[in-house]
Amino acid sequence: MNILRLKRLEEKKLVEAKLRKMEGKTSRKVYYITDNGKLAMEEKIKHILSVNQKQISSFDLAMANIQILNHNEIIECLEAIEINRCLY
Repeated sequence: MNILRLKRLEEKKLVEAKLRKMEGKTSRKVYYITDNGKLAMEEKIKHILSVNQKQISSFDLAMANIQILNHNEIIECLEAIEINRCLY
């Protein structure tokens, strides 16, 4: 998820950021979902499930089931995306 999207979610109080100190490393900003964020996600899921229309792309469906493929098959497919992008 990109930083701008996380910022918007934080402004809407759907996530909150905390600095996590790492020994010997630079502190990292870690985002946590808030109670409001959980409620918003539940409402979104309910909406998606109650509307009879295509909500998921075929790529999303493939990624959700990627464990079916072996490592080499995954790499082949992802490399094909780049090849196709260059052709078009």
